[in-house]
Amino acid sequence: FENATSTTPTPLSSSTNDNNINGQVDVDKKQPPFPVVLWRFTRPHTIIGSALAIPALHMLAAPSLPAAFSKPALAAMGYALLPALLMNLYITGLNQITDVEIDKVNKPNLPMAAGLLSQKRAIVIVVASLLASLGLGAARPTEGLNAALWLSGILGTVYSLKPFRFKRFPILAAFCIVSVRGFVINASFFAHSVAAAYGGLDVATASTGSVILDCLRNSRACFLSSLFFGVFGLVIALM
Repeated sequence: FENATSTTPTPLSSSTNDNNINGQVDVDKKQPPFPVVLWRFTRPHTIIGSALAIPALHMLAAPSLPAAFSKPALAAMGYALLPALLMNLYITGLNQITDVEIDKVNKPNLPMAAGLLSQKRAIVIVVASLLASLGLGAARPTEGLNAALWLSGILGTVYSLKPFRFKRFPILAAFCIVSVRGFVINASFFAHSVAAAYGGLDVATASTGSVILDCLRNSRACFLSSLFFGVFGLVIALM
């Protein structure tokens, strides 16, 4: 999630490009190749963060260093990465679709604000990303992976989309950011690695009926990482 400090754009100057009204691509601009536009649309810093977080959490959950690089661990890590990155694209893309006018002022280099990506194509990208992400999660249903995908998707939707649009309200926006960056990503992907790569480990033996809650209750690493990044998310929300 990205913290929005304003929900009403200030007036544009006469020199501001306004050709992408009604979702049309600005044909007067030199159009970069679509892969470049798509890469910018993903908000690369969020994609890179997710791509680093998931392997790190798998290593954090490993009972030993050799186990972290075992075939089951690498398979579980790889399978979690693709749907997670697709969900990341859905969330950041939806945020841009709903903030085009604001971004024309505050972030004019983003693809939609710059007239490089039409609204229609952006909607196709985010809907396809959402469906593909949830579909991949359902194909290998661990509690941790599906909780991460569904909760991230739901919170990302209510954060950006009307009639909810939680980003308008500081407390609700902070709740979304802290929840995803703290509990959802850390505890859920930690639990996925425990179940998919490490056979449950000892951390999930005292069952509460949920591997995620077991990990939070019984693994200091899971609890502290969730707490640390929850506080980190709160700082981001307040900035």
